[in-house]
Amino acid sequence: MRIAYIDPLAGLAGDMLLSALVHAGLDPKLVRELPQRLGLDGVKVSVGRTHRGAISARTIKVRLASQRKHRNLEQLNAIIRSADLPRPVERKALAVFNNLARAEAAVHGEKLSRVHFHEVGMDDALIDVVGVCLGLHELGVRRIWCGSLPLGSGSVNCQHGELPMPAPAAAKLLCGLPVIMREDLPGERVTPTGAALAQTLVDSFERLPRMRLESVGYGAGSRDEGGLPNVVRVMIGEALDEQFPQAAVAIETNLDDMNPQLCQTLTQRLLEAGAYDVIYAPVTMKKGRPGLWVQVICPEAVADQARELLLRETTALGVRSYAVERNVLARSSVEVHTAYGTLRVKLGITRSGEVLNAHPEFDDCCRAADEHSVPVKEVIQAALTAYRLSNSR
Repeated sequence: MRIAYIDPLAGLAGDMLLSALVHAGLDPKLVRELPQRLGLDGVKVSVGRTHRGAISARTIKVRLASQRKHRNLEQLNAIIRSADLPRPVERKALAVFNNLARAEAAVHGEKLSRVHFHEVGMDDALIDVVGVCLGLHELGVRRIWCGSLPLGSGSVNCQHGELPMPAPAAAKLLCGLPVIMREDLPGERVTPTGAALAQTLVDSFERLPRMRLESVGYGAGSRDEGGLPNVVRVMIGEALDEQFPQAAVAIETNLDDMNPQLCQTLTQRLLEAGAYDVIYAPVTMKKGRPGLWVQVICPEAVADQARELLLRETTALGVRSYAVERNVLARSSVEVHTAYGTLRVKLGITRSGEVLNAHPEFDDCCRAADEHSVPVKEVIQAALTAYRLSNSR
């Protein structure tokens, strides 16, 4: 399994993390193409090189053709959903902005629907968040570790006036995460966008497991003040530990008075928030009534949001929660060539490298079946046969 370690040497911001991923091997062309994929007219992205102290690092610059725009959460979500992005990237980017919106709403005492992003709602933040999610996906990263996040000192001027460091929204997002106060690092060190990325995407803030290091990248912050280099370091490699459990939370409820049509919207919103799985099963409840058992498996970081969604989007009067441990196979994919075109096959791999499961990508098979007017099962069988032949040589 490929993993990444984020080392926030002097802080964490979206552009710094995206720059570090480019330095670690992400194709810069994918970053430069983001405005087109997101439908951001007049926006251009450049990838550059610089130094922070003695360290060579990468930078990301977003140039805007017009005045910066403020957007609400619904508008941001619409942009991401309409973009040409892989489904896992879309889900993670939506989850980052949803978590950020909840923090802003809590800080300013507003309803979620009334939150308007300022600095973080502009085109450059969309590039940073979507770029980081896309970069991790393209680099094949399956799990992320992160070091303790350094908090700067002093204050900063922004749309809401002068605010103490860390900014209130960032401080809200950092709740539950390991932080360290650095009086020697003045100003803003962890931005709200950086905090939202950490809160949403990082799987563990514990000690990094053994890994075979493959690449290292440095992303530069905008300031170069001397002293500790103002960079974020990303280290990417293959995990070597055999056992690789994931801590998670299971949240459940039973329903006997809800229209089952609402399940589709509930599932979509839970997955966008970062849930791993949403499961439904028929049950018999009190007085012999047929009912529905709902279970959500999610990371600890999004458990509160998942509970709120269950209570808000269903007729439940309460939910049950308990800690669980997930032991998962590493995931990868390969392309195989068949009479129906090139198809992707998903692989489940043990820590020692043994492939235990191989499943053709169902959406690919459906498209190929439609194009060639054949049953989907024939395309699936052709993909499996091609995969087995390619591994028997």
